[in-house]
Amino acid sequence: MTQRLSEREIEALSRTFCTRTSAIQLLEQAGLSRGRAPVFTGSPDEFWSEVSAELNEGLLLEGRVRILAAAAKRYPANAVFTAAGPAQRTELDSRVAARSVRVGGWAPAGQPRHASLFCLDARGYSKNGMLAQIDWRNGLRGIVDHAMQSVGLVDDLVLLRQDHGDGCLVAVDGTVEKARLASDFVRELRIAQREFNAARQNARLRLRMSLHQGDVIPDGDGAAGDAVVVAARLIDAEPVRELLERYPNADLVLALSPEFYRATVAEHLRDLEPSHFRELTLTVGTKFSGSAWVSLPGHSAYPPVDGERESAPGSGEAPPFPGRES
Repeated sequence: MTQRLSEREIEALSRTFCTRTSAIQLLEQAGLSRGRAPVFTGSPDEFWSEVSAELNEGLLLEGRVRILAAAAKRYPANAVFTAAGPAQRTELDSRVAARSVRVGGWAPAGQPRHASLFCLDARGYSKNGMLAQIDWRNGLRGIVDHAMQSVGLVDDLVLLRQDHGDGCLVAVDGTVEKARLASDFVRELRIAQREFNAARQNARLRLRMSLHQGDVIPDGDGAAGDAVVVAARLIDAEPVRELLERYPNADLVLALSPEFYRATVAEHLRDLEPSHFRELTLTVGTKFSGSAWVSLPGHSAYPPVDGERESAPGSGEAPPFPGRES
């Protein structure tokens, strides 16, 4: 079913939410993050027409009904806005509830679900004092929230989110496009991380992140399965940890499991470039042995060959490594 706004709905929205502030606030109330909203540079009619076109391209799940429902709450006497509910809103709630049973509700109980998982860990968290730890905890939650909202990871797509204080583990429904996680999500995460670090040059939040895929089974507030273990092991491995030591100017190291790499980067999906990644052999005690494809998103150099280190700030970068030949 089309998600486009009708001409009558665009006209009503343009008259009522005619400024950038009011329009963006309405979109946020409908569930769209500020960073994903179209740019309000022309007339209100042009803005809402652009929103309509992007809704039809998947900008926001059930976006038309959500926007009109949010507008109806603000202006309950407006017949155009209220015409979208309550019947359509009830239908929307039913679809969301059904999706929650399939996805977020983990039904049927005890059955494995295919998921994409990412794990984040903050370097040097335990060395901070109490107030700095609180600052980082709040900052990390905000960074992850921003990135998830920016790529449309709404609640019914999130199967699991565990806050570890100095990091988190998140599993999302396996139907979410994996390339968008490796590309768009990582980019939005880095943008939010950069904003957080802008005022904290002497106490930057530096992160290790893994991406993996596999089946998981619910277990109370957590989940069981090899996929969960692998996602955590990838960022615990010493070669991954060492990259942030070798590159003191880098704030994020990304480690993809071979399975995730083959499904995304190896296929050149989105803006993913294989030459930006390097395969490393990893061992974590007796618990994990395998490999990962690593990169330093947003950094001017690629991960170095073994033994090389980044030059001191201001003296240039270590040379990039060549991409693995196929």
